[in-house]
Amino acid sequence: ALEDSLPEILTGGRSIDRLYRGLHQPESSAELEVCHQQLARLELYFHAEGQARTRRRRQQVRIDPLPLTKKIRDRIEARFPFDFTGAQNRVIGEIDQDLQAGFPRARLVQGDVGSGKTAVALWAILAAVAHGKQAALVAPTMTLAEQHLRTLEKLLSGSRLKISLVVSGTSSDVKEEISRGEVDIVVGTHAVMSDSVQFQRLALVVVDEEQKFGVGQRQKLAAKGASVHRLHLSATPIPRSLALALRGEFDLSRVDEKPPGRQPVKTRRVPSDRFPAAIDFLCREIDDGQRALFVVPRIEDGDGDDPQGVEQVAKRLLETTLASRGITLLQGRLSPEERSRNMEKFRQGRSAARV
Repeated sequence: ALEDSLPEILTGGRSIDRLYRGLHQPESSAELEVCHQQLARLELYFHAEGQARTRRRRQQVRIDPLPLTKKIRDRIEARFPFDFTGAQNRVIGEIDQDLQAGFPRARLVQGDVGSGKTAVALWAILAAVAHGKQAALVAPTMTLAEQHLRTLEKLLSGSRLKISLVVSGTSSDVKEEISRGEVDIVVGTHAVMSDSVQFQRLALVVVDEEQKFGVGQRQKLAAKGASVHRLHLSATPIPRSLALALRGEFDLSRVDEKPPGRQPVKTRRVPSDRFPAAIDFLCREIDDGQRALFVVPRIEDGDGDDPQGVEQVAKRLLETTLASRGITLLQGRLSPEERSRNMEKFRQGRSAARV
């Protein structure tokens, strides 16, 4: 029986059948509370057991180790125009051990915005391709994927490595190049998970902002990387004990040190009746050389507590003094050329605010 294999501390000496009867048909409030707690312990236990089985199965898969010589490390570090922080170097060392393990590793890297998680992930990608392998970097939005693409292109300027973008609508020609192993690094959105995207020598999958992917999407990614290393990045602050409980099949790393010179982040909540004052503040900041980014949760107008879409927010901003500083739109329904053009305006300061 299942109960025979479970520690008594999990069941309190009760059968699972009795626990469920006590939950749905309790004879007292005390019995309800006890059965509820015992079933919660059981649920956590089965969850942890499943993660442990996943980890054991992964450790039984044999793949080629990817040891990094000093020459390879020096070549990779020379590509970065800055020195890594102590925290970044610590996490890089942990990833280095993963690549040499000889079986697929899965690591969750946590760190605040601006702590340098992306730089660590790019280091891991270059380490994988240095061995002639393929790597994939998956982001939750097209805009972020395009930003990663530009970063990699700049980082690998003059290199013979080939980078391709895979998003919704990517041509079959690009996908065929990936399947033939002619592309070294793939950067894309959820489109990378599609069955039409196949790799020849994939060694590493990096998932940026992994908390924004659904359960089904994570499962597809896990299947895509069944015999490769996985590196997930998240800025969502999860206590270590909870992170290990929820994602026990992953090893956990933290980038807990920001690069020197990074200013502390200040968060303020501005009520709607202070909107004009907020606009005045942004105008002063822009006049001092700063820029503003407005994040809107939807493209079209909606209902409920937050009905405004991108177009409506932009229209409202164009009626303020921000209009004279320049406002550009960036959303998924724009053509790639429009997105690139608007991003360049914002980057060069010809547009000081972006929606």
